[in-house]
Amino acid sequence: MSSVPQPSSSDAPRPKAGLSLPRDIIVAPARAFAKVAATHEWIPAYALIVVASLCTTALIAPALVHIAAVTPPPPDTIAPHGAAAIATAQRGLIATYAVGQFTIPLLLILLTASALTTVARFKAQTTSYVTYVSLAANCMIPSVIGGLLTAIGIRAHDPTSFANIQGLLTAVPTNLAVFANQRNDREVAFLARFDLFDIWSYVLLAFGFAEIAKVKFVTALIVAFGLSFLFAILF
Repeated sequence: MSSVPQPSSSDAPRPKAGLSLPRDIIVAPARAFAKVAATHEWIPAYALIVVASLCTTALIAPALVHIAAVTPPPPDTIAPHGAAAIATAQRGLIATYAVGQFTIPLLLILLTASALTTVARFKAQTTSYVTYVSLAANCMIPSVIGGLLTAIGIRAHDPTSFANIQGLLTAVPTNLAVFANQRNDREVAFLARFDLFDIWSYVLLAFGFAEIAKVKFVTALIVAFGLSFLFAILF
């Protein structure tokens, strides 16, 4: 009598965490890291990131439009004339900003996962790439929450009160741009990338990487904040 083959553990369906995973990254990080290792889920977190980022765009859109209207165009640039042309340019600005809310987070997630996988391989760890995609996506949740709260704070201001992008970046003082020379645009833009909520995200990333890859926490911190610095330069 032939025996019925039993499914191997690799054939068994993975458990599903759904939205409980991005929730746990906030309220119970250790439980979230265990779910990351077990489920590899990243789509729910990415969906929340996109929705929150689009809401952020909608909230700050009036201020962006006003800043674009009062900022002189670069030299040798033909500025739009007429109400219709200006309205089209404004819609194009907001559309470009909104598209970035889909593409930039995904790019950051994939680059982060690639870096973590590379470091893990040097440490002779064989954790799959998609595990680090899941970790990167879910650890980004505090950062986008911070962005949404900042956008709510910006929306509470009169959009015409913002004379330039520097005013927008420092409207809610949760980032290092408040210590920058306000006359130095590049310094303000660079330091604005280091936000309290971003730091929260990168600390979570370090804890998760140390737990999953079994590396020293100091090593994980160096990798996480090295990525933070690199992304601040690149993006």
